[in-house]
Amino acid sequence: MLSYELKKTNSKRMSIKVIRGSLDTIALLLFLSPDTYITSSLIRERFREIKPGTLRKKLETLVRQEVVEKLKKTGDRAGDDRTEYKLTAKGEKIRAGLVAYALRILKDENRVD
Repeated sequence: MLSYELKKTNSKRMSIKVIRGSLDTIALLLFLSPDTYITSSLIRERFREIKPGTLRKKLETLVRQEVVEKLKKTGDRAGDDRTEYKLTAKGEKIRAGLVAYALRILKDENRVD
C-alpha cells in the first residue's frame, strides 16, 4: 500500500510539474511579439524563475514547431545574447486559440448552476 501511495504522490507531483511547464510556455507565447524580435537576455530577465537551460529548451522546441522564429545576429562577440526571437503567424494563431480556450475554461468554472 505504501508503494502505491508513493506512486500516486509522485504522479501528482509530475502532473503539477507538467501543468507549471505548460503555463510557463503559455506565458512565453504571451510575452513574445509577432512584430518585433526580443533578445534572449530580455526573455531570460522576464522569466528568471525558469532555469536558463529549461527556457532555452522551450524556445528551441517552439522554433522547431515553427511557432517562434529565431534570429541569430552576428556581431563582435558571439553568444546567446545575440539571439532574438519573435512569434510567427502560426504562433499567433496558437496563442489566440490557447487564450480563447483558457477564457472558456474560466467562464465555465465560474458558472453557477
